Amino acid sequence: MTDVTYTPTSTFIMSASDDGNVRLWKSQASASLGVIDSRERASREYRAKLAEKWGKTSSVRRIEAYVCPNLLSSRNSDWSD
Repeated sequence: MTDVTYTPTSTFIMSASDDGNVRLWKSQASASLGVIDSRERASREYRAKLAEKWGKTSSVRRIEAYVCPNLLSSRNSDWSD
């Protein structure tokens, strides 16, 4: 690689190499691209409502910590026992 730079919106990373290849990478690998269909949007809204309703329950927090530790670590400072 000879050069690496972010796009102006910081959504993608561009890299260039000596052989003339230019590659485009997502800056957040887990970010989805494209249009979200109505079924996926409804599913996300439903999960968000469940998390909002039951998120402070200790047994749910314990299960979420076991199943998705990365998600919990970003929310951990907002929850209290």
